[in-house]
Amino acid sequence: MVKFVGVINLSPESFYSGSVCMDLECALRRAEEMVRQGADMIDIGGMSTAPYKRTWISEEAELRRVIPVIKELSKLDIPISIDTTRTRVAEMAIEAGASVINAVKPNDEIVEVAKEFGVPIIVVANEIDWNESTVIETTIRAMRNEVERCLRIGVEKSKIIVDPAIGFWRKAKWFVRDCMVIANLDKIKAEVGFPILVGISRKSFIGKILNLEDPEDRLIGSVVAEAIASVKGADYIRTHNVLETRWAVEMAKAIAEFMIKSDRVKV
Repeated sequence: MVKFVGVINLSPESFYSGSVCMDLECALRRAEEMVRQGADMIDIGGMSTAPYKRTWISEEAELRRVIPVIKELSKLDIPISIDTTRTRVAEMAIEAGASVINAVKPNDEIVEVAKEFGVPIIVVANEIDWNESTVIETTIRAMRNEVERCLRIGVEKSKIIVDPAIGFWRKAKWFVRDCMVIANLDKIKAEVGFPILVGISRKSFIGKILNLEDPEDRLIGSVVAEAIASVKGADYIRTHNVLETRWAVEMAKAIAEFMIKSDRVKV
């Protein structure tokens, strides 16, 4: 069954302003709404990691943004993940009540934190050299690299989730790459052998294809792509729009149950 990960950004520099909360009250209200809408997890980020934007802030600033919110949201009956590139932020977030690490740029140190605390880790595949003819092959290899890193360091198999990095690989025709990954997610999952999380919501490949510069306008493109990803085997969908995504996924799954698996139909 697909699980839904609701996104709350505490970073005004985030690419989609509709996901941003700038105070504790807003974040709590948004989280409670997402829970009502069917979220299975809330993902908290304090610094945008969009690869095409200048979004760097200091580690201390990131901590000031995320720690108070995580402490409050951890009182809710739902797992909280910390979306970060920094080891210390991950560690302090877990101590504050987060129960999952979303390692956007995984390295040995941040994986060590997951092992030390015994929490699940989402590892986003680091970009390696690729072209249009090697998209699937290189995506699988990059995802396996992160799985191998986790296993080498000692993370339990059951606590590893892999993200194919939709929107993060920016070489060549990146928007083609993102579409190809979603279209072939079933093949990728079969080869990688671990649960897959996809972050599709309102991303730039949707804007490129539909000629929609403003992320605010990308809702329909998002839920269509998310529905396809769910049919193709995504285990988790990270989204800004929990309710609309859940509806689209449930509809796609209901229809997919009636797909004819044979080339011949008996009447």
